[in-house]
Amino acid sequence: VKFVNLDEELWDACPMPKLSPSLGSAYSISSIQGEWFQDRSSRWGPLRAVELSHETAEPPVDWTPAGYDETWVSAEEAEKSKCPICFMVARNALAHECGELFCEDCWVKCQGEDSRCPVCRQEGHEVAPAYANRRAIQRLQIVCPNKCGQVLCLSDKEEHLRSKCGQRPIRCPDCDAEVAAGQLAEHQVRCRENW
Repeated sequence: VKFVNLDEELWDACPMPKLSPSLGSAYSISSIQGEWFQDRSSRWGPLRAVELSHETAEPPVDWTPAGYDETWVSAEEAEKSKCPICFMVARNALAHECGELFCEDCWVKCQGEDSRCPVCRQEGHEVAPAYANRRAIQRLQIVCPNKCGQVLCLSDKEEHLRSKCGQRPIRCPDCDAEVAAGQLAEHQVRCRENW
């Protein structure tokens, strides 16, 4: 689908239901026709969608969010590193000359559709890997997504989930049932009692 311009006189109204797509969100026409969405200036308007013709349609771009979607200990710190395309903390952060940070994947996908910066709208400006920002992002504190209660740096997440998290799923060596790692000993006692 392609988003078509909105009726300006209806911007003031804000009826339900609302739709707040990120840049490049993909929806079927029937699921969004008549919904309301918010543009970059935070005004609400009715959405009109039309199907692209098969002659001019390009293969769809995968707009799966590229950024880090975590539960941040400090939302304020995470906010400083958000990508303005996916609205998540930038993964493989790139810095544009205008000062904005972008996820590398978001930037590449966006540039495939429009060569201008999606924020400052300038053409011909380059982006570069934001190594200092990448290191700072890896040091941001997150809450374990398995809800084990641990607070850890983003850079430690993969190892924590693989080998340290008490809520990671593991197999009981006695009965092959899947249990949380922190509950294995208790499970094995019950498991062996039932033998």
